[in-house]
Amino acid sequence: IRRHGRSKWKRTSRYHRRAIVETHLGRYKRLIGRTLRARRTDYQQTEARLGCALLNYLLAIAKPVSYPVEKRA
Repeated sequence: IRRHGRSKWKRTSRYHRRAIVETHLGRYKRLIGRTLRARRTDYQQTEARLGCALLNYLLAIAKPVSYPVEKRA
C-alpha cells in the first residue's frame, strides 16, 4: 500500500470484488435463514444441496489470495 497507493492495492488484491461477494453472502444468508422452505423431504434435500453449493462457491470467491512476504533487513 505504501509503495503504490491504496487505490492500486485495492485493484490488484481484488478488494472490491471481495467486498461485493461478502455483501452477497450476507444477502444470501438473510434470504435463506435457518429453515428450509420446501415441504417434501426430497425437495428439502435439493434445497440444502443447492444452498451448500452456492455458499461454497461464494466463499471460494471471497477468499483472499495470500502469500508470504519477505522480511526487510
